[in-house]
Amino acid sequence: MERLADYVAVLWRSGEFWWVAFGFGAQAVFFLRFFVQWLASEREKKSVIPNAFWYISLVGGLMLFAYAVHKRDPVFIAGQAFGVFIYLRNIIFIHGERGKEFAFVVIILLIGVTLFLVDTGRTALSASSEARASEIAREMYATGDYVVPHLDGRIALTKPPLYHWLTALSFRLFGVNEVAARLVSSIAGILTLFAAYLLGRKMFDPTVGFLAAVVTASSIEFTWNARAARTDMLYTFFAVAAIAAFVYAAESARGRRRLYILSFALMGLAFMTKGPAGLFIPLVSGVGYLWLTGRKADVRAIPWAGAAAVFIVITAPWHVAVSLSVPAQDRYYFFLGQIARWAAGQGEEGGSPPLLSFFVYVPLLVGGFFPWSFFLPAGLVASWKAFRSGRNRRLALPFVWFVIGLVAFSLSGTRAIRYIIPMFPAGAIMVAFLWREAFASGDGAGSDPFARKANRWLKASLWPLVVTSVAVSAFVAGTPAVIGSLKSRGVIERVLNEADAFGTDVWSGFVAAHPAAFTTVAAAFALAAVGALVAAYKARVAYAFGLLTVVVLGFLCLFEFVTLPKIDEINNVKPFVRHVRVLVDFPMCLRPWSSLSIEGKAAVLARPCSYAWVGNASLETLFYMGGYYDTVGPGGVKAYFERNPQGVVLAWNRDYERLPEDDRRFARVVFTGRMKHRIAVVLASSEAPARVSGAR
Repeated sequence: MERLADYVAVLWRSGEFWWVAFGFGAQAVFFLRFFVQWLASEREKKSVIPNAFWYISLVGGLMLFAYAVHKRDPVFIAGQAFGVFIYLRNIIFIHGERGKEFAFVVIILLIGVTLFLVDTGRTALSASSEARASEIAREMYATGDYVVPHLDGRIALTKPPLYHWLTALSFRLFGVNEVAARLVSSIAGILTLFAAYLLGRKMFDPTVGFLAAVVTASSIEFTWNARAARTDMLYTFFAVAAIAAFVYAAESARGRRRLYILSFALMGLAFMTKGPAGLFIPLVSGVGYLWLTGRKADVRAIPWAGAAAVFIVITAPWHVAVSLSVPAQDRYYFFLGQIARWAAGQGEEGGSPPLLSFFVYVPLLVGGFFPWSFFLPAGLVASWKAFRSGRNRRLALPFVWFVIGLVAFSLSGTRAIRYIIPMFPAGAIMVAFLWREAFASGDGAGSDPFARKANRWLKASLWPLVVTSVAVSAFVAGTPAVIGSLKSRGVIERVLNEADAFGTDVWSGFVAAHPAAFTTVAAAFALAAVGALVAAYKARVAYAFGLLTVVVLGFLCLFEFVTLPKIDEINNVKPFVRHVRVLVDFPMCLRPWSSLSIEGKAAVLARPCSYAWVGNASLETLFYMGGYYDTVGPGGVKAYFERNPQGVVLAWNRDYERLPEDDRRFARVVFTGRMKHRIAVVLASSEAPARVSGAR
């Protein structure tokens, strides 16, 4: 009993107690299936397998699969995954189409949870956009000010606050950590898959909905953003759900008014997440769909007054409240700022001419929607031809949705691929339609001319994928040897270190050290593309889709659960921050909040911050330090230490080297280390007592 008590205590301290309890519960459920089967056999006096056997097996198998993923046991994972497949197949045999739809839902949920939710806390926040969104939410949670968003204690009215509200709630429930920071995006990603499934199911059939959800989930950029602490995935969910509700309203005979109201409510939530794009994309897509399909009367039948009222009720209160709580200069955001930022491309990523943005988006789309981007041109052609010929006029929706979104964001001047993620489900529906038509054509000899064309378009799309996959695989397979050779000659250090130290570590260290692993993965992907092409020509189109999907999902899992943690060991800012926190005198400085600094009101006198940055700061340090910082320029370090002799100053190595001689005499280096892909220096006043044993 003493040993058992010690074991439980260790589990409790390590945070594994609840996982072990979950594992035992999963085993109990899994055993229950045999108990149910035994009771049924005793009742019939012969061996029988009741339907409940398969459902209990499925629940227990999914629970054990989750536990195996948590324990990172590949043997256990593979066994439970194949078991779940068998249980679902038996449920399909029992219930037919209803069982098939049930299996679709379970598979979508399993893919979404595995790709988007598992192990999100294993890596540190690695992008400034992640740190920015997380820090705004953390400051909301820490200060209790949920009206005016702040970043580093300063007003941060770049986006509406719905994402930050939800993330602050996540921090309250689960603590301030990476899992809580990314939880909103993960759940929104899973819900987006179901929105795409329901939309495809309504417009076509469950198969198209399922294929659309799988294509969306297995596109590289979508998965990446569903695991990132950014606003984009929550906005994507609300936008896709608004479009789905709009279509359900247009295609339903009953409850139409309520569904339209729901659609505009979701547009309001999208607006509260991302701004004007939350209204523009869903509304133009929905109305454009009705207009192109000749249903102008349905456009007039939309309850515009009620819909507008719901939209205003959702969006107006916060905008009014925050406009009354910020200085006059910050109100620019409400009257022109958001539209101007979007139209002129003045967002975080910088702007560019619209034509350049369009040509930049095309290669970004090829990589972000990979491997399904190779089928997107054929999907667009098939959708347009099916719409024009009257074969399926509902295809006007994903076509308009995708094209309008791409054009709108190209005109905006922004160049971030994540901005067009809301168009991914539209592209996925068109790609799913292409594959579904190719399924029906078999070997292309069927009686349906359009299905035969779809089959030919699909095969034509597979060839560029094969060529690209083989070329990329050859490059990846050969890279370790080339990098190793360059490193042995000192070229890597002379060239890459000057441009990107992080690239040096990743390519010359991680990649070159694992040539067999990278060659195997590269070869597997190339063989999968070739195998899909062969299967398509052998009239096994379903096998081609399945092969591509399994390999892509396997590649994403390998990247997320194996490669990314290795890269994080190089890119993680937390070790550096731990050293800095030893030097910093907490609590951090206080900043005057907007409610106390409006014109005509007294401002709060803030003491100097405990640390400062020279030039541009790393937002990741702001989040992990848990407090604010000052900003000083070259020539200001001495003045900062005179005001705050116990503080510290952080600077990138190059900024430190550019400091005036007077600043460098007044400061001493107490710590030097890697932060992400650059070297950073920590300075303390030369007159202050040493607080560390030595520099590094």
